[in-house]
Amino acid sequence: MRLKGKAQPKPRRPRPRAGVRLELGAIASATSAAIPSIRRAITAFFIFALPLLIYLGNTEYGYTKSIFALFVISFLLVLWALEMVLKREYRLHLTPLFLPGAALLVAGALSMVNATSLGTALQSLGLLFYFFAFYMFLANTVEQEWEIKPYLGVILASAFLASVYGALQYYGVLPGAPGIPRGPLAIISTMGNKNYLGGFLACLAVPSLMLALGLRGWPLRALSLLALAVIIYALKLIDSDGAWLALGLSGAFFLGGFLYFRIYRSFRLKRGWPLISAALVVLLMSLLAASPASDANSLPWWERTGSPSCQSQPSPVEGEGGRWSESGLAIPVIDQLIKLWEKNSGRIRAWDWWVGWEMLKAHPILGVGIGHYKIQFLPYKAKFLATERGKRYNFYIQRAAQAHNEYVQVAAEMGILGILAGGFALVMLFWSGLGLMARAEAKEKLTALALLSGLVASLVDGLFSFPFHLPASALAFVLLLGLLNSRYLLKGHEPRLSRALSSKLELRGWRGWLALALVLILGISVTTLAYRDWLADTHLDRGERALKLGKLDVAQVELERSLALDFAPGKALYWLGSLYHKLGDEKGDQGLLERSLALLERSLGSFQVEPAYFQLAQLYLNLGDYERAMEYVNRLLATLPEPGLARDARYLAAVIAWQRGELEEALAGLNEVLAKQRDYEMAYIIRARIYLQRGESGLARLDLEEAGRIIERKLNSSRSELLRLKDQGLLTLDRYAELTGELSRLEEEKKTVERLLQGLPERP
Repeated sequence: MRLKGKAQPKPRRPRPRAGVRLELGAIASATSAAIPSIRRAITAFFIFALPLLIYLGNTEYGYTKSIFALFVISFLLVLWALEMVLKREYRLHLTPLFLPGAALLVAGALSMVNATSLGTALQSLGLLFYFFAFYMFLANTVEQEWEIKPYLGVILASAFLASVYGALQYYGVLPGAPGIPRGPLAIISTMGNKNYLGGFLACLAVPSLMLALGLRGWPLRALSLLALAVIIYALKLIDSDGAWLALGLSGAFFLGGFLYFRIYRSFRLKRGWPLISAALVVLLMSLLAASPASDANSLPWWERTGSPSCQSQPSPVEGEGGRWSESGLAIPVIDQLIKLWEKNSGRIRAWDWWVGWEMLKAHPILGVGIGHYKIQFLPYKAKFLATERGKRYNFYIQRAAQAHNEYVQVAAEMGILGILAGGFALVMLFWSGLGLMARAEAKEKLTALALLSGLVASLVDGLFSFPFHLPASALAFVLLLGLLNSRYLLKGHEPRLSRALSSKLELRGWRGWLALALVLILGISVTTLAYRDWLADTHLDRGERALKLGKLDVAQVELERSLALDFAPGKALYWLGSLYHKLGDEKGDQGLLERSLALLERSLGSFQVEPAYFQLAQLYLNLGDYERAMEYVNRLLATLPEPGLARDARYLAAVIAWQRGELEEALAGLNEVLAKQRDYEMAYIIRARIYLQRGESGLARLDLEEAGRIIERKLNSSRSELLRLKDQGLLTLDRYAELTGELSRLEEEKKTVERLLQGLPERP
């Protein structure tokens, strides 16, 4: 009904902007609700897949795992940042290890002052940052008790499958390490080395037991116990004392905490399942431990027949069990420890540690640079060998990529700043973990104790290995650490300084969008570089294989592509330099030799290996620079190289003296080489040339004839070895390259000997 005399108000239409806002709000709300489920699924997939991931087109198993980690963590960080923005208000959970972790990153960044390869240092620092970011991601996103079990369950399933794979390699059902048909050394599983697998499994055993006891329903509990039993069996097959030590100390820590914090008072036996489960695990361990891993047991059960024959055992006094008292009681503790040390390459590990000490002495504050232990190993190995202690080490050890002790490596690469940051992290880890168990409820105490016990296993393994440099072991460590410091377990009990920083780092409004933009830029940049680096490594692997197979044209194309794509080229420089050296010698091309020289010199800043020193000495000799040639010969000999390369270096020193016209010195060097190895045909050939220069054709003929006999014998031996390995299916690519290269060299030497003999005057 209209009112007279008054205009009726028109109905208002909703503004378009308001409608758009409503729609965007609904989309944001739906997205915000869906993101947690998506990120949990991706996180679980990542935790399950990374330990099992294999791509044989890369130079090593861990390479593809690292690239995969960079891709997935980048995506998870972007999802997390988007979730924070959509919540409009988000307070970061800065854990007890936030400040120590930041300090370790700063120490790594400062150590780059001494880095010779900035790309290598940035790669190492980037991986450290990314795993730290994944730890912060886990600690912030795990807010409920039920979120812990799926993550532990998927890594337990992954460890189970890796254990099965390793066991099948042990029994020869599936191929393992190249050239090894079965036994412990055949186990590489999805890790590339039996000890890598052992360290990964050791840190998961105690947390897996806690998971099995905490699951509801007998089917899941039975499956978890079966997986744990297989893991323990795989550890037994691996036969790694380091892994067993890590597991033993982890179990002792768990038992001590269980008693000290009186968790048993609140531990209820629901339907007797915990007691039955624990008894089953102990029984399985006892049964498995009853059959030691020996050569006989390396055969699968279906191939074993009969029982092992009874063999006479040496008497205690004459045996190898250590010193014994007259009463027959053993007092061999020190002897057994020494033998255990020797069995596990203790002397070699000690050498690695002393080399790290030399690095720390040279750069005490900042270290030699993060990621640079492997690069600087050879120069500091030579420095160590020059010391009084080093002179007592008279055996060969090849270049070490890692220090076989994480604490030594941190000290060597990051100096005192790294030591302080690492020590700070360890103190905060145990201070916060033990403090949590002192105030938490019984169920939370048990969870925290199991997680901390797994971390103890990794830390112990780090005394003799390098688990934090292996993607699968690093993932397991970070997972346990993130769950231990999660919102669910800490519940606001982080240190006061961390709580104060959290209040200042609250993300809302423009801060959230800025954080999302920065994370997005970081993720795109890192994944792009990672993909290029992965492509570079695949080309490098193809180039190495082609070079070893003698396909030089293919090798050149692949190695040049690798060098063009690589963010931090190292091995590509060395292999391409080696290829140009080979091509330059074959074609007599001075330009190729000069390019080889430039690449090999450049490679020393990022990938130092003993053969590079030898090749550089050869190149400088060919170019007539005798001083530089002798410099590299001396650098090589100072590293105490393997006997064959040391012999070649002394031979090359004699050749340099001959080229200089110092005939007497050259003869003395060649005689010294032949005194140690009578069948070194190259020394006979050069000595014959020197005799010809002196007009002693009779002596030259004798040396050339002896060289010819040696060459013929070696040719027959190498051909027979090549056929034998082919027939037995044990011919590896490296051995094939070695044998074919030796055959090619011997054929050339045979032609040289025949040519020189033809030029000699006939016998009177």
